[in-house]
Amino acid sequence: MAKIRMTSSTTNGKTVDAISHEDAWAHTPDHQESVGRALADSAAGRVYRLSEDDLLRLMDEAEQARREEREYRLPREWLKARDAAHSEPAPQR
Repeated sequence: MAKIRMTSSTTNGKTVDAISHEDAWAHTPDHQESVGRALADSAAGRVYRLSEDDLLRLMDEAEQARREEREYRLPREWLKARDAAHSEPAPQR
């Protein structure tokens, strides 16, 4: 039987009257802050765009590394792009 915590909050413009125990993590302040940061990064253009083929290739490479019991690292150019995007201050609104 699922445990349900009764609450009243607004999420995505919809009123939520009950949150299941399994979904409670999505309503914590830490998670809400994380979502806010992700939305701000997206609005500022700090995003990664992957084709389906890119994603499948990365999954295959990570799986191969797991089988070989070694650490998998993202391609160097992606890490450079990530670091550059996060070193620039976010635009002020």
